[in-house]
Amino acid sequence: MEEVIFLFLYHKLDAVTLRHHQMLQQLHPRDQIIPVGYQLKVPEPIPGSVDVALDWDYGWPIDDIWPHVDKIYLRWFHRPNRPRARRYVFYEYDVLPKAPAHDFFGTTWNAEVAAVDIKTPDSDPAWLWWRHGSLLEMPKSLWQGLTPLAVQLWSDEALSRVANDRRFQRCYCELRLGTLAKMLGILPAIIPSASQTISWRAEDIKISDAPGWYHPVKG
Repeated sequence: MEEVIFLFLYHKLDAVTLRHHQMLQQLHPRDQIIPVGYQLKVPEPIPGSVDVALDWDYGWPIDDIWPHVDKIYLRWFHRPNRPRARRYVFYEYDVLPKAPAHDFFGTTWNAEVAAVDIKTPDSDPAWLWWRHGSLLEMPKSLWQGLTPLAVQLWSDEALSRVANDRRFQRCYCELRLGTLAKMLGILPAIIPSASQTISWRAEDIKISDAPGWYHPVKG
């Protein structure tokens, strides 16, 4: 079993995608970096790419790719004969890596799940995706979001449990994964200092020479 496998999610093959993929490889020469996508419409995919639209859905149907992007990772996890690792890193193409993963995740490297932020209705009542809470059909106290999906770490056991529990199919990906983790007793950890360089809003991020990962970086 590998120490870590990176699931490099991409949908286009531009200079940013290629540069970030190459940088990730250079920082992790001994680790597997597997490019994954859904209905990849690129003339020459990155070597070794897995298009999960060309396989069974494994009980994770994708009706709308953006809110269901987590299902790309969950489908990949169900593929027969896929490589296995102690942990998997969800990594989107517009993440700029300036440090090895072990340094970026720090004390959360051995966590069941690690994310930049953990949202609850009490801690973040204005979070947009609580609007999908009614699709969970459970008390509000059990709702949880793990954000952003762009950078997350999942242990093999935690991802296996979530991938095999196919509830909450219609809600937003970060709410689905977070609530499944909570329902299954999986304890997420917050990646130290990651909120300073990882966001869903480009205007919140200032790229510097400091080691770390930066998102989103599209230029």
